[in-house]
Amino acid sequence: MTLESLKARARQGGVPILDDDTLEAIQTLISVHQVTTLLELGSGIGYSACAFAYAHPQLKIQSLEQDEARVKDATNNAEALKLSDRVQFVHANARTVDPSLFHTVDCLFIDAAKAHQAAFLDRFFPCVKPGGLILIDNIALNRVKKHTQSRAARALLRKSDVFKANLIEDSRLDCTLHAVGDTLAVCIKKEVTR
Repeated sequence: MTLESLKARARQGGVPILDDDTLEAIQTLISVHQVTTLLELGSGIGYSACAFAYAHPQLKIQSLEQDEARVKDATNNAEALKLSDRVQFVHANARTVDPSLFHTVDCLFIDAAKAHQAAFLDRFFPCVKPGGLILIDNIALNRVKKHTQSRAARALLRKSDVFKANLIEDSRLDCTLHAVGDTLAVCIKKEVTR
């Protein structure tokens, strides 16, 4: 198995994965910020975690996924790519699992249910070291905007707009939005000052 074959299988199966531009941007951020530990919310079949680990031999990743079948698939994919010593997939619901079970990390990557991005950020914020990186994918929700006639889609877009505004104004973070993929939020957790 290769990363390319994993990407092709995901696309053929309709499994959402990072587009190439977003993946490249995150790879660069991992290098620039010298990330050695990463916590990912939303594993899918493990493509992004495996791609990150493959490109960065120093990187250790824990990735949470609520779908048990996907956790098994992702684990098998990491084993096939010989990355299972550095990539661990955990069957857990990010909305209910105790965040204190996870070590403090250099980077938190949120790529899970878009309706819960704000809750995920608040729940897992303590897991990120001061000065650490917080990345949130799909901030623009362009796929949802195609279905704005739906009441649920309009509600999600309103919630997302509030989240984006709050994210930029969050005094705990320095955040910028990057126009890659469906927009990537890149935030730095501010150092605690006294």
